Amino acid sequence: METIKNYKQYFINNKTFKENQTIKTINTILKHNKSDIKKLEQWEKSRLVEYLTENQTKLLYDNKIKELKALLKKYKIKALEKQKQAKIKALEEYNTIKQLKDIKEATFEIEWTGKNIYGYQCKCIAKIKYKNGSYKYYESERTNGCGYDKSSTALSYALNNTAKILLIKHGNKILKDTNKHYNYYACENMYFSYGVGLSSYITMFKNMGYKVQELYHHNEDTTIIISK
Repeated sequence: METIKNYKQYFINNKTFKENQTIKTINTILKHNKSDIKKLEQWEKSRLVEYLTENQTKLLYDNKIKELKALLKKYKIKALEKQKQAKIKALEEYNTIKQLKDIKEATFEIEWTGKNIYGYQCKCIAKIKYKNGSYKYYESERTNGCGYDKSSTALSYALNNTAKILLIKHGNKILKDTNKHYNYYACENMYFSYGVGLSSYITMFKNMGYKVQELYHHNEDTTIIISK
């Protein structure tokens, strides 16, 4: 598993992935001649169009490469500015999160709150104690819909609003860990993933060095307590 020495850059790259890929796509098209681009297989074109505008996509599929290149040369200036602003925003977010202290202990109470037309739904109440002594209380939105793991979804809502400091403080543990159940499910691109099962999060907390208590109540509510 890759080790990232500069985790701040890793964070910024993930947050600006779309803008970076847009620039990469523009440069790819501009450096190839018309005949090379025309020879691209349909699936290769599809990969390019993910980062093109609707008008640019039409020109690509119509093989109007000269017109497309002329348009992209003008559009590149705007795309570079979008990339710049996205990086500034990502850096601000990183610095805001980094100012927090690591989490000393936390309780996540997953409560089932009745049902709607899609069945029973739940929310997560998070009580966080940071190492600097500060506390945070957060009550997540309720889940909705059906056909996915709602308990871990509610937990992810709470984590994404209270615990992103974990992704910065323990970033290299995330990247180096060989347990795929932890690496590829609980976290994805600097976010805690939705609907992946509570076991993914239990493994994640343990790999971050936390002691974990799991309490399963008779009414199907669940309490997860982590501490160091």
